[in-house]
Amino acid sequence: MLGPRQSLSPFSLVELLVVIGIMAILMSILLPVTTKIRENGRRVACSANLRQLGTAMHLYMQEYDQSMCPHDDADSGNPEWRWDTIYLNLAPYYSDNHDILKCPKDRSWTRPASGATGRWWSYGFNHACGYGGAMMTTDFVDPPGTAVFFDSDESDGGVEDDGNRPYQNIASKAYRRHLQGLNVMFFDGHVQWRRPSSLTNAQFTLAQD
Repeated sequence: MLGPRQSLSPFSLVELLVVIGIMAILMSILLPVTTKIRENGRRVACSANLRQLGTAMHLYMQEYDQSMCPHDDADSGNPEWRWDTIYLNLAPYYSDNHDILKCPKDRSWTRPASGATGRWWSYGFNHACGYGGAMMTTDFVDPPGTAVFFDSDESDGGVEDDGNRPYQNIASKAYRRHLQGLNVMFFDGHVQWRRPSSLTNAQFTLAQD
């Protein structure tokens, strides 16, 4: 117990500077780790969205004699054309609030609503899978090697063979949305995080890789 004339010694300036320095070092170590954990969380949430889209796609195909859900990317200028895209055609097979169409990292997403402009989806649809819904399950001879949906900022939702595919646009921010990579959902339903440079042309065709 302190005597009547005893008191706690205040920290010296040097001691305070040492404590502040230690805290700064700890913050510099922990901040990148925290940021990476947060980014991984967003990547996982995005993967879950794509997995649900894949499930919805297969539920649709089961109901429509194994034919692919149709997609229309006419982009007529009237926002209502968006209701005919594969994303909205699949709506009865996933949650009606359309939240799965939004990647957590996508800040340009617009919630689907009558008259709403903007981009209603955070993902691209591989045109080789059939825009008109003519493709059948049997056409996909390499299900685990055929990309269907993936991170993208294509305004019409479709990604055609005209130079705007992920592996041909490595610098595109939309294709490096998650830790310098993107999530890809393949026809068999599995989702992978990939670097754009690791994707090949063969993975965007229905043929065996």
